[in-house]
Amino acid sequence: MLIPFKRNNFENSGFSDFQKTIIKSICEIQLDALISLYEKGVDSWPEFQELYSILEIDKNEVIDKLSENYYNFQAVSEDPDNLFKLDPLHLSIFGTILFHTNDVWVKKNEEETRSLWAKLFIAQDMESKFKGVIN
Repeated sequence: MLIPFKRNNFENSGFSDFQKTIIKSICEIQLDALISLYEKGVDSWPEFQELYSILEIDKNEVIDKLSENYYNFQAVSEDPDNLFKLDPLHLSIFGTILFHTNDVWVKKNEEETRSLWAKLFIAQDMESKFKGVIN
């Protein structure tokens, strides 16, 4: 869920074009995964049925979460500054994808990749410090 307040320190973050490319690429990876899950059907895998049972949730709740995730990553893809408005879960997902694609980006531009990591860590730190204060 996008957090409905602006962090003045991060507005107009000054992402470089290279960092925007990374951000958009990561969003596309996540969006493609979400589309694939949706198209295959969230009830088509036996693992989902077991998970529904354990968590006591239904298919509609899962579809709602897929839609929420899609919306969040679409918003970041369209405007990379929205990265700093993501909640901790979505920041973590973003960081996980960045981790798994890190070598690709470091080979292209190590300094800009490290700078993006620093910005991500700052955003995650802000989330942990303000948790509960802004909601």
